[in-house]
Amino acid sequence: MMLSIFSVLIVGFPMAAPAPEAEYDVEPLPRIATQDGRFVIAESGEPFIPRGFHYVRIRNNGIHYVHTPGFYQPLAIEEMFADLSEHGFNVVRTFLGFEGVFDETGISEPFLDNLEDYLRRARRHGVYVILERRYVLAVGPYGEALSGWESGITEGIVPGPNNMRYMSAAYYEAMRRFWGDLVQAIKDRDPGLLSTVLAYELENESEFRVNESPIADTEGIFYAPDGKAFDVADEDELQVLLDHCTILWANASVEAIQAVDPEALVTTSVFTYRASGRPGGPGAPRTTPWGDPRYPLRPVAMAQSDLSYVDIHLYPESVDALELHLDSIEFDRLQELCDAAGKLIFVGEYGAVKPFWPEFEPAAEMIETVTPRLFEKGFAGYCFWTYDCHEQLYVWNAKAEDRRIFEFLAEFNDTLEAN
Repeated sequence: MMLSIFSVLIVGFPMAAPAPEAEYDVEPLPRIATQDGRFVIAESGEPFIPRGFHYVRIRNNGIHYVHTPGFYQPLAIEEMFADLSEHGFNVVRTFLGFEGVFDETGISEPFLDNLEDYLRRARRHGVYVILERRYVLAVGPYGEALSGWESGITEGIVPGPNNMRYMSAAYYEAMRRFWGDLVQAIKDRDPGLLSTVLAYELENESEFRVNESPIADTEGIFYAPDGKAFDVADEDELQVLLDHCTILWANASVEAIQAVDPEALVTTSVFTYRASGRPGGPGAPRTTPWGDPRYPLRPVAMAQSDLSYVDIHLYPESVDALELHLDSIEFDRLQELCDAAGKLIFVGEYGAVKPFWPEFEPAAEMIETVTPRLFEKGFAGYCFWTYDCHEQLYVWNAKAEDRRIFEFLAEFNDTLEAN
């Protein structure tokens, strides 16, 4: 969710609940793979259409806490998975959060306890999970890797967030370690849980910042982590640099994850260029028509990486604006590249934000119109933002107003199955 666009209004505070027994004696879920532009059950090749929600809990300081030790709510989570399964939903996308995730050894055991419980409950109800996080923090072994992040910066380029995240061999190494550790931890605790993870999402809404180096630099030579040199004075070459580093960044973590679990699916997500103030799409990264410094990683570059699929986030300001958002991410070219690589395009987030849709009735009607269009355009599945996050007052969740959006999507699931 593009939190920087809107003010986040938070209400309520969670009450921790004791965790009931979660050692369910159930078979692993069937593996999901990608094939010819769609998700399939790996063993049989039967189509699989992910449809579900983002499950979000936010504390009053804006921090996501679904798996955070001391705030984990297993009873509510159990009810959520049961509700989804009963109504034909089969996927939940969830943030891994920050607080309590890391300690001096790497990933904390209490956090892993909660994540294991979460995955076991999902498996029991036949629901797959997309695990996503934002950054790797400089803690423990990840801090050791990040200590040399400046090694990718040369010839007067000023260090900044772009270099540290997408253009640094040190950050690639921190990402490798984190994702490898996470998948290994799940595997060590219960190898049968690996198939419950539909995909590992490297970041939520990956973005460069055009007001930071090297995009903001009008001269200088930048060396990518693989040693390739780029003249940042040339804006066309600058875009090539961004695409090049997108692929290097993604491939590093894909390699680490699949070294532990060769069948794992891996993705990252982006919002559209129109959503960040660039209705004309990528290119000319230093130009900011609407003054927004965020510059999404380019989906056509993601399609050329080792990522399993491309995750696009959509929050249209009108029904007709859906096409404008897709045009801004070079959607036709993106489809061509995904088709050639056997990949697919997924809507990891979409929904109705109240600054665009202040009244519920028009918001619900927009969702009812846009959802079928997503599949007509060739998207392979969806996660609606959100299941029931009442803490976010600026966005309509699926349970708002007597569950109208939830009930519509449940009925739409029947249509998808019939087709």
